[in-house]
Parts: sequence; C-alpha cells; structure tokens
Amino acid sequence: MKLVSLQKNILKSLVIVIVLAILGGSLMGVHAQKKQLTTYTARTNIIVSHDLNNVSNENTDDGQTIVNADLNMMPTYEDIAKNITISKQAKKYLPLKVRKEYSLD
Repeated sequence: MKLVSLQKNILKSLVIVIVLAILGGSLMGVHAQKKQLTTYTARTNIIVSHDLNNVSNENTDDGQTIVNADLNMMPTYEDIAKNITISKQAKKYLPLKVRKEYSLD
C-alpha cells in the first residue's frame, strides 16, 4: 500500500514540476519577446590603392589629385555597395576563388 501511494506522490510531483516548467518557460518567453530591443549597426570600409611611385600627374608631386579624385568617387562607391543589381554584376567579374568568399545576402 505504501509503495502505491509513494508512486502516486512521485508521479503527481513530477507532473506539477513539468507543468510549472512549461508555464514558467512560456511566460518568460513572452516577456523576453516584448522586452527585446535589437539594434543593428553596419559599417563599410573601402580601401582604394594606387601605386603613387608611378604617378604621372602634372599637378602635384605627391599624388594629391588622385586622392581628391578618389574622395570625389566615394558617393559612387557607396551607390555601388548599396545597389544589389550592381553588386551581382560586379561579382560576376571577380575571380572564382574570390567570388566564393563573398555573399550578396
């Protein structure tokens, strides 16, 4: 008789623990969803390189005109980076080894 009542008590306690765990987990999940604030930031770096030793530039000796030209091209580079159509076309011209490293998603 004692064994049967012990089994009932264990089963009842186990059911209570499982129900409370599911209920508590559900409540905490709903609470977490409502309190969740997600902020994403993105940053893009552009590296433009030139061989300034072989610059055939009549205006300056230090390649300053090339730097100014690159600075003036930054809005264009930005448009290229943000436009998925241009990015898809540009990816086609990358070498296969490099193309595998980049995703357009």
